[in-house]
Amino acid sequence: MRKKVKWILLGVLLGTVSGKLLFPAPTTGGVPRAPVSGSLLENTTRVVPAALALPEVAPLNYAAALEAMGRPEAPLGADAAELYLGFLRMAETEDLSRLVACFNAASGDHELKELAASVFRQAARRDPKGAFFAAQDLKDERLGKSMMAEVLETWAATDAEAVLAFMETLPAALGQDRNLLATVLRSMAAKDPVGALLKGEQLGDRMFEHSVIDAWVARDHSAAMDWLLAVEDPGRRDRLVQVAMGSMAVQDPEEALAISLSLPSPHSGRHPAQVLIEQWVTLPFPDSIDRAMGALTELPEDLLDERFVRSLAMSAALRDPDRAIGYAEEFEAEEARTRYLEGVISQVAYKDPVKASSLTSHLPDGGSLADAYSAIMRSWTKTDEFAAAQWLAELAPSASKDRAIQTFSDELVPIDPERAAQWASSIHDPDRRAGQIDRVVSQWKKVDASSAAAWVESEGVID
Repeated sequence: MRKKVKWILLGVLLGTVSGKLLFPAPTTGGVPRAPVSGSLLENTTRVVPAALALPEVAPLNYAAALEAMGRPEAPLGADAAELYLGFLRMAETEDLSRLVACFNAASGDHELKELAASVFRQAARRDPKGAFFAAQDLKDERLGKSMMAEVLETWAATDAEAVLAFMETLPAALGQDRNLLATVLRSMAAKDPVGALLKGEQLGDRMFEHSVIDAWVARDHSAAMDWLLAVEDPGRRDRLVQVAMGSMAVQDPEEALAISLSLPSPHSGRHPAQVLIEQWVTLPFPDSIDRAMGALTELPEDLLDERFVRSLAMSAALRDPDRAIGYAEEFEAEEARTRYLEGVISQVAYKDPVKASSLTSHLPDGGSLADAYSAIMRSWTKTDEFAAAQWLAELAPSASKDRAIQTFSDELVPIDPERAAQWASSIHDPDRRAGQIDRVVSQWKKVDASSAAAWVESEGVID
């Protein structure tokens, strides 16, 4: 209902403001421009005049208006539909300057952009070059750029090669615009995806290939995968298959997983199944992370390598730290489970070292615990060094604690080198202790050599 009211207001106010801009009477002068009088979409309590200055469209074709809008679910009032059809009729004329003048006299948010997009697409079907240059004349730079993309996309759907040739004639800032080129190639992919991929490869920018793969997978993922798996260059094949897996993660998750598991190991980089599961974790859907973690049981053990498990852990922790810890049970192998927990804790430590410290009880003593301790101390020292010191002092002696002390000492050197040296002296392992003291003293001497020397002498440390 709210959108319906906005469209009716748009019709009433835009008709009043732009007046005869829509279908002016024949005149020998230029096109008059209506003054801007505030947002055309803002709420108003003004009394609407009985006679509205709207274009006369006969017959009033609601179906055409709705279809052109691409929003058949949005009902239009009679005034809004009549105004909209007037814009479409104006887009079919040879003089698009009246259309540009009307939009330049208006202001608004996404409703105005939706209206502009549909009428510029209509203009592009008749005169794509004229519509493109007309879009350049829009005073709203963002709207103009968006409309140029709409025009090129509409044009490319019928003749992508002509669009690419046209772009070569434009100034470099436009002709080489990556977003506009990507728009053209995505549209080209609807009819000739292989040609679009080859063109993207010629342009030497991987973003173009990725745009085409996304469009092709969305339309026909079976044909896309058949072609990708036949690519001779193994490096390019593996890269494009990874892109396709990311796209399929949204389109058809179950089939995507089945396909990815059937694919051979890549020439280099990650396996497609790993890419797919990592993509699921980052999707903003309530069940996407559950789907991803549940799929781990279907992966062969050799795919649960350290890089993949750590990346998965960090992504899960970003979504929901508490739930991320619970997902550790999805890993049957203890080694993979430990790597995963360390990754979660390390990620949590960046933003909440206090919480991360409470999670370390899930880790057994060893390298992963030491890495987690170090991550916590690096972060916690920057936010509350005294709380970090208190927590560190209460840890039971272990090799992991020695690593944590070493990290804490490193972080303290720029703040308080004497305390850093004292903490280094508390390291239990003699070799690690000696090495850390030497490192702290060396840095301390660079800023205060006399104090560093005095501390060494007082502590009886061999320098």
